[in-house]
Amino acid sequence: MQPKWRLNSISHLFWPRGILGIAGIALAVAGLYGMSRPCVLGPCPLVERQQPDDDVTNRVADLLVPTATPDDVVRAYDLLLKHVVDLSRIPMWSAHYAAAQDRLQIYTDRADTVAKLLSAQRSGREAAIASQNAPHPVDTWQGIEQHWRDAITDLNQVGSDGLGFQVAQHKLQEYQQNQAAIAQRIALEQQAQSKISAARDAATLAETRTRLALTPEDWQHVHITWQVVFDRLDAVNPYTMAYAEAQQLAALYRPHIEVAQKRQQQEQQSVTAYQQANQLSQQAQAFEAQGQWSLATGRWQTALERLGQVPTDTIYYDQAQPLTHAYAKSLERSQQGLQIATAIQTFRDKLDRACQQAQLCDYVAASNAVHVRVADMHRQAVAQAISLGQPASAAVTPPEPSTSTAVSQLLQVMASLGSATQVPVEFYDGAGLLIGTYKPDRSRYVASEAIQLAESPPEWVAVQTR
Repeated sequence: MQPKWRLNSISHLFWPRGILGIAGIALAVAGLYGMSRPCVLGPCPLVERQQPDDDVTNRVADLLVPTATPDDVVRAYDLLLKHVVDLSRIPMWSAHYAAAQDRLQIYTDRADTVAKLLSAQRSGREAAIASQNAPHPVDTWQGIEQHWRDAITDLNQVGSDGLGFQVAQHKLQEYQQNQAAIAQRIALEQQAQSKISAARDAATLAETRTRLALTPEDWQHVHITWQVVFDRLDAVNPYTMAYAEAQQLAALYRPHIEVAQKRQQQEQQSVTAYQQANQLSQQAQAFEAQGQWSLATGRWQTALERLGQVPTDTIYYDQAQPLTHAYAKSLERSQQGLQIATAIQTFRDKLDRACQQAQLCDYVAASNAVHVRVADMHRQAVAQAISLGQPASAAVTPPEPSTSTAVSQLLQVMASLGSATQVPVEFYDGAGLLIGTYKPDRSRYVASEAIQLAESPPEWVAVQTR
């Protein structure tokens, strides 16, 4: 046991001595390495060269002129950064450490200043790249504007007493103009979007008015509202992102404004045609009352044409349909009156002679008959002659021989007229009481069963005798 302990204690005594030897060697090596570092022993060119008017400063100043390119700024930054790295390598135990730190601070500040220029250029480059292939949405333009704002902020941090100030001022004006231009693009996009929104709102109103439109005025409002939609879409700047959307909406809405314009025209045509038809019908009735059947016929024909011009599915179409049937009947009546009047014109000489003899009668063409008004003094003779019921061509022997020839001739002429026109010839007294009628379908006179007042006593305004 004793020998083993002695060996261990010996090794224990010798272990610290070995460790100290190794540490000493390490310190010696480190010292030699440190002594070999730049500017530890002897002169230090890195410090000696770093004067305010040294070559590096001049070279950097030559690069940072107002018209410096991005590459010039990068080269200037690289020169400053190289010397910052070199000065930072001088150890603190060097006799030149303090001077190196002073120079290091100067070049660090200068490098930081040039770094602001680099940062501004980088932001400007990103803004320029993002601006390509315009137009862009508002949020894209806002991001581009922020790049220009960041670049301007970096340029404003370049002091007036440092390197790069002239470059910063030159670029500052350019970047501010670019930022202002982007702000205008944002405003244009926002205005364009506002016009798009206003156009959509107007379109919604136009669609609502379309569903409720009935009258021409309603459709006029619809058309005007759609026109407002297109005015707002046309006002969208063609150099904005919203312009493509405006074109799509215009294509979508164009059929609506065309329908509105067409319906407005149709409804106006409906109103105009319907009103003209009514006016013409009133004129036709007035001409009928005056016995001017040719004019009345023309008015009824034109009135029917106007009713035919009322478009379907318009406000007056349903009202025009029953009038069309009524006006057609009126036209037939008027044409018949014209036919009778034409026949009367043919028989005028005979009729005038027959009525003027002994002042027997007056006559006028009605729409469905010839009305003869017998003078009161001859009423009884005509009534008795008609009541005999003899054929119109037979001789009539009235109780008063002085008027027999005149009455006979009158009845014969009127019978010829009735047969030619195939319309009745009605005889009335001065009070409008029906005396008798020549029936062309029976070729004879028929006395009234009871002398009565006619339902529509003839008006003798347009007396045809002369």
